Amino acid sequence: MVVVVNDVTAGWAGLDRNTAAALSYLLGAVSGLVVLATAPDDYVRFHARQSAAASGALFGLYLLAGIAAALLGGVPVVGPAFAAVEAALPVAFGLAWGGLWLVLSRAAYRGRRLALPVVGPLVAR
Repeated sequence: MVVVVNDVTAGWAGLDRNTAAALSYLLGAVSGLVVLATAPDDYVRFHARQSAAASGALFGLYLLAGIAAALLGGVPVVGPAFAAVEAALPVAFGLAWGGLWLVLSRAAYRGRRLALPVVGPLVAR
């Protein structure tokens, strides 16, 4: 769901609301939580909640995939395949977060309330 917001009122720390919303994605959960704790604007708070939730979920998936690959890496038949998966995890998750960061911060800067499929409806409440 995309909602365009063109209001250029102060959103956080003296910045306009689109810039503040885009900056909430800068450092993932860290910047999302900082902006969430201090921003009065609902549009900026939505993007801060989505930033924290999306980066937290992606980090959780990264940990689970790493644990599964490490545990299954010792299995004789499939061990080498899981070792290769474990080696590729940082690159894959780095590209995934980089793509999300680019798309979401650009949408926030343009004034769009772009909600991710799973995380967006949860943080919109």
